[in-house]
Amino acid sequence: MSGYLGPKINNNGLVLELDAADTNSYTSGSTTWTDLSGNGYNGTLTANPPVFNTTNFGTFTFNGSTQYIDCGNVLASLTDLTLECFVKFGTQTTSYNGIISKTLSNADGYELRTSNYTSTTTNVEFRYKGDVASIGFGTLTNNIWYHLTATGTSGAQLVYINGIQVFSNNIATTPTANSNNLSIGKLSYSGLYTNMTLGFARIYNRVLSNSEILNNYNMTKSRFGLN
Repeated sequence: MSGYLGPKINNNGLVLELDAADTNSYTSGSTTWTDLSGNGYNGTLTANPPVFNTTNFGTFTFNGSTQYIDCGNVLASLTDLTLECFVKFGTQTTSYNGIISKTLSNADGYELRTSNYTSTTTNVEFRYKGDVASIGFGTLTNNIWYHLTATGTSGAQLVYINGIQVFSNNIATTPTANSNNLSIGKLSYSGLYTNMTLGFARIYNRVLSNSEILNNYNMTKSRFGLN
């Protein structure tokens, strides 16, 4: 690929990659955010699309009320998985908004989503199987870039901020497959949208190791002004 990162990230098990900085993934004016993994799980910009910006080599801004990316009914049967994104939050207007979401209800599926919020902070959760296996990231400050990674397998759910593990859980379960579309920027099963700016989103069909997650962070952090 010819984008900002190229082959420096871990590609083993990568099943979805949407990167606003790579012209093979997105060019201004397009209605498609192309999946770089080669699986064809492209995202479709909705009628009122997120706004593409050239800052940080390419990002999308979501307004928190109507804007999201629809990737279709894909990746429904993952049991070992990693969710990854580089994100900056604005002020939320509701709780429980989707960042990367593949869920049908509170009892199935997997997702990264917001939870509690204030005018200056946003909390984030990883839901490996809805509320059955849920784990919080803690309180994040708005308008600051964060690299968020969550890994899930039966008996071990881990979350990382900027390449460092911050919380863990050990629920023995696996996500239940569902037919809702994978959504970027809102919950799959509800019209709850996230106010955020997003550089990229990735999904792996395996659990990345601590060193692999740290490598992905180190290969992307300078793009977002982090040392």
